[in-house]
Amino acid sequence: MISICIGAPSLLVISAVVSTGYLIIGTSLGTFFGIVLVAVGLTTVPVLAIAGFVAIGQSIAARFGWDQLWIGVVVGSLLSGLVGLSMLATVAAILFAGSLGTGSAIRVMRGAGGSTHPSERTVPPANKI
Repeated sequence: MISICIGAPSLLVISAVVSTGYLIIGTSLGTFFGIVLVAVGLTTVPVLAIAGFVAIGQSIAARFGWDQLWIGVVVGSLLSGLVGLSMLATVAAILFAGSLGTGSAIRVMRGAGGSTHPSERTVPPANKI
């Protein structure tokens, strides 16, 4: 849920940057900046969407008791193939997987510290009251 909340606005920003880059490609400034914006956006969004499909496949496979990564990859790829049969399902799945993958990538890159440091805990451990 946290990855979706982080990833949805981030995917919107990345899409806006790619759209802006595409719009300015025809200008003299766009030759220098627009191609870079489009290239960065079009290389990161598909990779992050694939990571989102693998995460969805992993969670579906874990429901059935299989916890290996390769099964998550297979289930995620089957899911992406199945949603390709309907245009509406494809758009919804790409948006969901893209926002999940973007949010998870941001969370990994930011290095969520967690609550390992005692001063970051809001509730003390059970044995130290």
